[in-house]
Parts: sequence; structure tokens; C-alpha cells
Amino acid sequence: MVAAFINSAAAGIIHVASAGNTGNRRGKGNNIGYPARYASVIAVAATDTSDDRASFSSTGSALELAAPGVAINSTVPTGNCELCDASGYLLLNGTSMASPHVAGTVALMIASGVADIRGVLHSTADDLGKRGLDSQYGWGLVDTDEAVGAPPPPPPPPDNDSPVVNISSPVDGSTPVSGASISFAGSATDTEDDDATLTASISWSSNIDGNIGIGASFSNVLADGVHTITASVTDSGGATGSASVSITVGTPPENPVLSVTVSTDKPSYVKRDTAIITANVTDGGTPVGGAAVSIQITTAKGGQLSCSPTTNGNGDAVCTYKVNDKRDGKGTYTVNVTASKSGYDSGSGSTTFNVN
Repeated sequence: MVAAFINSAAAGIIHVASAGNTGNRRGKGNNIGYPARYASVIAVAATDTSDDRASFSSTGSALELAAPGVAINSTVPTGNCELCDASGYLLLNGTSMASPHVAGTVALMIASGVADIRGVLHSTADDLGKRGLDSQYGWGLVDTDEAVGAPPPPPPPPDNDSPVVNISSPVDGSTPVSGASISFAGSATDTEDDDATLTASISWSSNIDGNIGIGASFSNVLADGVHTITASVTDSGGATGSASVSITVGTPPENPVLSVTVSTDKPSYVKRDTAIITANVTDGGTPVGGAAVSIQITTAKGGQLSCSPTTNGNGDAVCTYKVNDKRDGKGTYTVNVTASKSGYDSGSGSTTFNVN
């Protein structure tokens, strides 16, 4: 029988069963019956009108949920119930009265599109008894409102089968001359759409010139500079594919070279003096702020000292050195400076000072 439950559960069937009525008043022992005891079955215990465990309700590690199982209005065969009320109902006790509460909740969850049935039943149950999962109440009293109101499964992912775009011209890294007519050609393939139709709708753009053309092939003249050419297309499912190449039109302008002037506040120092070393960085006489500066000091004894300031708005970067003739020696100290910044070629400068 266990194989039948395992196989049907694997096929998506949710099994709910009463835990059994062989429990004891102390709620001890592992006395859950079959098929509720199978791992593929949700075992349901019974609670009374005070949400306490019914004394007869079976207990054990296989228990998952609890539901009302005392004084439950139950239908019985017509004509066979002397104790039934006028409507044909009889108040009955048992875990068989409890399990339908869970089975009905499961049916409503399925209709509402809840995917993880058991996980949601566990997380939405009202905890009873010991905190968390326990052998008398499982995860707690089933809460139909919360279980059915759980978020529905996420919508299917969007079409990820994006079209594939290929650029055959211009070649990545090519360097057409200034003013030349440049040939653009490409293709697009897709599993959903006609490739020829999709290719005809390719949109071409440049990071410098903006939109430059549409279609499988055309020619255009671009401004001088380094262009990122992008060809993109969107298929009928809304998925977009693209490809890019980089080309340099004309001769790119050379970067200006940073000019570095190095000075100290005085040419000679004695013990305990502080040497103030200033590197001024300019471009054709214009101060350059934000340049990264490396200042290297070679002491009279050949030792190396360094600091790495950044130029301010006046193009100045300052480094201070506390003179220590015993450690670094007396004599000539050499200062070598390099400066760098994006858009510029690095520059350098040097000077010397004495420690007496």
C-alpha cells in the first residue's frame, strides 16, 4: 500500500487522513495509524471546542496538523439514526471528523492556485501546544482563511528566447577614415519569427551620433571619434536581442600631457624641521584638479618614503616630511613625482632638498 501512496503523491495527489483515535489523556507515545503514518500523507489530529487536543487523538512524530474533531455535525444514512436531529445530523467525535476540515482546505487552496500545499498549510497553521512542530498538534490548528489567501504561484517567466543579432560590418576595432561612408550589415535569427522579417527591422545606433539606420544593410557617415555601434531588435514575444562593436572614425585626438612642477618650502632643513613638498599639476598652464599624484622621496641614506595625495582645484598636491637626520642621513634628498588622470597622458617632475 505504501507504494501506491508514494506514487500517487509523486503524481501530485494530496493525501489527508485522520491520525487515529488511539491516543491517551497524557498525549504520550507514537500511536498514529495508517495510512496517516505514511510520509506522503497529511496526518490530522482532533481538537475540542477549546482548541485543546482531544484526549482520544493519536500522537506521534508523523502528525502534521490539527482540526476540530469534537461535537462535529456529521451526516449519517437516512433512517439509521435515532439520535439525529430533524435535519439528519448527528454530533460525532473523532479524528475522522477533523481530517475533512484539512481536506476541504486543500481543495480550496488548489482552486486558488496555491503551489506549495503542505508548506503553506504548515506556515499558516495557528501554533498550539509546544512552539513549532510537536507530536500532539503537528504544526498547529489548520487556518483555512490564511492558507487559501496565500500568494498564488508566480506567473510564468517572460519569453527568454531572445533573438540573436550578428553584426558583419563594420568589424569590431576597425578604424575608418574621417568622412568615409561606412557600410553597416547584420542579421537576426529567432525561433518565433521569420528571420528575414526580423532582420529588416534591426535598429542601429551610435553612442555619439544616436540612431544611424534601420535594416539589414545600409551606409552612413559618422562623426570622428570612438563609436560603440549597437544593433538591436525585438521579436513578436517582446524579447530583445542586441550586438555591439567598437570603431574609431578618423584619428582620435591625442591626450594632453600633464605638466608637473615640484617645489619645497625651502632648499635646506635641519633636524626636527618639516619639509613641505608641493606638486603643481597643469595642462598648458591651466590647473588640473583631481589628478592622482605619487610623491617618492629618496633619502640621503637611500631610503624610500612616499605619499599619494590628489590635486585640489588649484592643481596642488602637498606632502609633508618630518626631517630625521639620524634615521635618514644628512645630505641631498631627491623628490620624484608622477601625476595621472583619465583623459590625460601622465606627467612627471622632480626636485631636491638638503638636510644639514
